[in-house]
Amino acid sequence: MVDEGCQTKIPFVIMTSDDTNALTIKLLESNSYFGMEPSQVKILKQEKVACLADNDARLALDPSDKYKIQTKPHGHGDVHSLLYSSGLLEQWKTEGRKWVLFFQDTNGLLFNAIPSALGVSATKGYNVNSLAVPRKAKETIGGITKLTHVDGRTMVINVEYNQLDPLLRATGHPDGDSNCETGYSPYPGNINQLILELGPYIEELKKTHGAISEFVNPKYLEGACWFITVRGFGSGYGEERMQSYLLSISSPTNCLSWSAL
Repeated sequence: MVDEGCQTKIPFVIMTSDDTNALTIKLLESNSYFGMEPSQVKILKQEKVACLADNDARLALDPSDKYKIQTKPHGHGDVHSLLYSSGLLEQWKTEGRKWVLFFQDTNGLLFNAIPSALGVSATKGYNVNSLAVPRKAKETIGGITKLTHVDGRTMVINVEYNQLDPLLRATGHPDGDSNCETGYSPYPGNINQLILELGPYIEELKKTHGAISEFVNPKYLEGACWFITVRGFGSGYGEERMQSYLLSISSPTNCLSWSAL
């Protein structure tokens, strides 16, 4: 990156798990870090957590070994605690960096929108900027919403797709999550691409030492009373989500930035 004639190397952090760590390092090394210097790239590995088998929170055992507990990565919300505990955030602040961009590897076209989104964050003074895409009603992707508490507090945040429709119906919207005159839902799709101002981000994480609210993510098999994971075993697990950081902000100034990706 060139800024007023000076070249700047942008640090790049990848969060991995036991399942992906070795393969990620191998991919980087075999491709000469895709043109980056090895010192630019930092690998932060998250730990796994035990899976639960039912609503009574019994531990889920491996179907092939009854003495082995099923485990799963803790969720992408671990990136906040890992960045905090690694000291990278303070290092970046000392180096004069101002913004942290979070993106997931399933959204490659995001890079077309990064420059304009960063510009919006800088000119508008946003602590948080969340990129989104047009979304059809009831599409299986979370929707960005503005929630208003009975005491007047407001929050712009993602609501999961399986919670959005019942939430709307319970709060005076009989049609639930339905398309408006544009042909799309008025609640754009959350793609978990966040731009955070570094200084306020550090101050918020200091309050909890990087910890983010955790929740149990139950997914029931049809006609059964146990959970399923991505691997197809019957289990559920405690999970942290990257966007849950927004719940911890004391008085957020955040913006919804549309981007047709």
